[in-house]
Amino acid sequence: MNWSLVRIPSWLDSTMTLAILITSTLMAWAFLRDQVSLWQFVGMAVVMFALSAVVLDQSRTKLT
Repeated sequence: MNWSLVRIPSWLDSTMTLAILITSTLMAWAFLRDQVSLWQFVGMAVVMFALSAVVLDQSRTKLT
């Protein structure tokens, strides 16, 4: 992550940082058999949808 700081835009870096929380939760659920509730999955889906919307909006802005 630190290597990429000078190579990618800051908005993408901060967006990826937010996705780390979801990735770590899913990996703990899959590999460590950690308990994750249905509401946590719903929350992760909402966050991923919002992050995707931000990335798509920024990508379209940069293309035009």
